[in-house]
Formats: sequence, C-alpha cells, structure tokens
Amino acid sequence: MLVAKNKFGATVALQTVYDWAVANQTSFWGRHQGSDTDPRTPIHGWAGAWKSKDWNYIAYIEEKLHEILKAGGFDTEAIIKADHAEEAIPCHLRKLSPRRGKF
Repeated sequence: MLVAKNKFGATVALQTVYDWAVANQTSFWGRHQGSDTDPRTPIHGWAGAWKSKDWNYIAYIEEKLHEILKAGGFDTEAIIKADHAEEAIPCHLRKLSPRRGKF
C-alpha cells in the first residue's frame, strides 16, 4: 500500500485520481451523456461533478474517491490528510484536488 509520506506521494495519488476521471468523464455530472433535463445515469452510478467548461475543480463523491485511491494501492486516509496539509500538493495541481461536499 502506498502512503503519502511526502509531496511526491500525494501528487502521484492525485494524478491517479485525475487520470481515472479523464478516462471516465461521462461518470461525472456536467460531462454526462444525455441532456441536463434527461441525463443518462452511468451504470456504476455518479462519480461526482465536473463542469464541461471553465472548471477549476472536480468534485468526487467521497465513496468513489476512496474506491479509486484504494484500487490504486494508496492509503486513502494518508492521501486525504496529505492533501489537506499545507503545501502537500503543488499549487499548479491544486485545482485538481478533491473537495468534500454534497452532490
């Protein structure tokens, strides 16, 4: 299991989560198939929300974020703690960091 012991570990985890999002874009509200009034629900459920234009973050449903990190072999709690720690993620990657919230 990979643990975020330094900035690099947290950055690798963040890149893994971002890569998953790019490969599964239609699992996010805002990049979904169908229209906003008649959306096509992804077969495995929604992963979160990601605006199709002018985005500055990707919102993940917490359970999905844990699932992606665990599948990547990361210690989920350590990664999330590292992300919340000051300067854990380089500023240019901050826009990709997960945010907690309601969907």
